[in-house]
Amino acid sequence: MDAVNPELKNKAQEKADFETEQERRRIDNYRSLRYNYTVTTVDAWLNDYYEAHKATLKLKKNPTWNQIRKDAGISLFENVFPFLSIEKKKTIEARREQSRKKLQLEVDEVNKRERERCSRYNNRLEANVSDKYERFIDCDKMEIEEYFCYALHQD
Repeated sequence: MDAVNPELKNKAQEKADFETEQERRRIDNYRSLRYNYTVTTVDAWLNDYYEAHKATLKLKKNPTWNQIRKDAGISLFENVFPFLSIEKKKTIEARREQSRKKLQLEVDEVNKRERERCSRYNNRLEANVSDKYERFIDCDKMEIEEYFCYALHQD
């Protein structure tokens, strides 16, 4: 028997391994596209429905230094006077503090209303989701159709 050059034998083996790996990847990709379906439960459907429709809380930010200054009626020119007079500095600080408290109360009130609004909306949504689940359990055609449309879109 003729001896095969070991270098050629190694190259041929590497080529065969590479082609085999490519074929295995091609087959795996085909199987994943053709046969891999995700399992969609009713709980996942209702959770996604709730997450898509829930109200998010957007709080108003605390008043900035510039907003406080403008609300207190302190001009940029008046900001120079505190360097010259301690008495003027105290009056400007008092005006800023009053303005800051007033603006902070407004912000707190707006944030409170926003929390209440989101809470009311999300409570109504939770009731809607539980009604949707009850209708699904009672075999309502529209709810079943909506669930299966969701499940098909997930795949």
